[in-house]
Amino acid sequence: MTIMVDPTFMMTRRGQAWLFRGMAREPPVCVRCPRTYIAFTSHSIARDRRPYWYSVMRSWNLYDDLSLDRVANVLPVDGDANSSYLLHLDRLGSLDARVISEIWSGLTRGYWLVARRPATFDALVQVGVRVVSRGPDDYWSAFRIATSDLPSDIADPLDRRTRFVANVSLPADGFIVPTLSLYDGGRDSYK
Repeated sequence: MTIMVDPTFMMTRRGQAWLFRGMAREPPVCVRCPRTYIAFTSHSIARDRRPYWYSVMRSWNLYDDLSLDRVANVLPVDGDANSSYLLHLDRLGSLDARVISEIWSGLTRGYWLVARRPATFDALVQVGVRVVSRGPDDYWSAFRIATSDLPSDIADPLDRRTRFVANVSLPADGFIVPTLSLYDGGRDSYK
């Protein structure tokens, strides 16, 4: 399975520590992240207003410490107009709209999104994504499926750093439109 990491996961020291641990393996673990978010953190893109992920950070220092430009195995996810044409992206600022569009595109390609905080899911709901929430009983089996391609010494520490895993249930699964299946492990977000 392909893991896509949420921006709020990438902006924490614990998330970055997990990422660098995976990159140190041989062969390195590859994860995906929205291209716009990578560009935003690697270069100084003009900020039209604070992106949604800023609202969940405990300090600006975490943002200042982030250096994705030195991580070769974070693969960018591009937006796909076909997957996001039904989304009401005008409800978000332009930077948020691009990041959410790229996350949604990855989800519709079959990637699994891992996150610690609900900010991305709140933004997806805001643009009109239908969400089916599932509790801790379903979380563990979903997490195991999402991390089935990761070595256990990388998957197990990821479990301690996430609260949510999500994927998209497509029309073939009985839904009329693509629907986000959100699995909530029920753990409190760390500060």
